[in-house]
Amino acid sequence: MVTFRHKTEKSLSKGASGVIKHIIISDKDAATDQTHGIVELQDLPKAIILKLDHPPQNAIAGFQLGEIPVVTHTHHLRIQPFRTDKSSSVTLTRHQYALVPAFAFTDYKAQGQTLNHVVIDIGQPARGHISQFNGYVAISRGTGPENLHFLRDFDARLFKSGTDEDLAAEDARLEALNQQTTERFEA
Repeated sequence: MVTFRHKTEKSLSKGASGVIKHIIISDKDAATDQTHGIVELQDLPKAIILKLDHPPQNAIAGFQLGEIPVVTHTHHLRIQPFRTDKSSSVTLTRHQYALVPAFAFTDYKAQGQTLNHVVIDIGQPARGHISQFNGYVAISRGTGPENLHFLRDFDARLFKSGTDEDLAAEDARLEALNQQTTERFEA
């Protein structure tokens, strides 16, 4: 998953997900002995090619449709030791790919997304509770029941009990607002 907004016109924005298809290694590493297909990297790869789950309409030149090169971003951090003059400061440089190799997100973040494979945890949490809304959002994100996997057992009463009081109150509030809006603008 991409961890920051980048190249939004190519659908590579924060939260975009996909699969790593290829890693383009540095020229120096490409020239090293690749015994058994294993390369011990001396330099950071030039780019990581990510195949997006939801690709854009147009391909980037030199790449297949839905493939995006992710390059390193360089960040500089200046550190000044405590109680010393400014001339003794040190600048640290960090090179980082804006990707996380595995991820999880809440039902709130998942709303509106359709995911190819979903692992769901709607078991009783250590604190709080899972509402019907949380459960519905979680199980409705996949493309079909064959793509849903439950991390642990859950209480089926979550879906068999009456309407959640908080959801019923919110629904009534929204219905009242709708009625007021209709009366105001149709009068």
